[in-house]
Amino acid sequence: MTVTDIVTVPVKPGTNVLDVDTPEADAFAESWRILGRQVGFVEAWYGYKIENPNELQLFISRYFSPAIHCHMLTRSYDRLEKHRGACDLSRF
Repeated sequence: MTVTDIVTVPVKPGTNVLDVDTPEADAFAESWRILGRQVGFVEAWYGYKIENPNELQLFISRYFSPAIHCHMLTRSYDRLEKHRGACDLSRF
């Protein structure tokens, strides 16, 4: 079965993770590569929300297997943890 996760990531005001000349763009690119290496990864899309340019939305499609789901997410999110400085987590 294929599932699509929709993730909203708050971004620090004034930060553009798509501007290749910024450290935030490097963090986003590495995070994107980590997501792409997840077991079962199919494809993904992303973009800033039109209603709020301080939020980035990710649409991540993957094959779902309950047997590996928790292990896969734990390993991937552990690797992403070092990039949370580019996010505005104060709203959570």
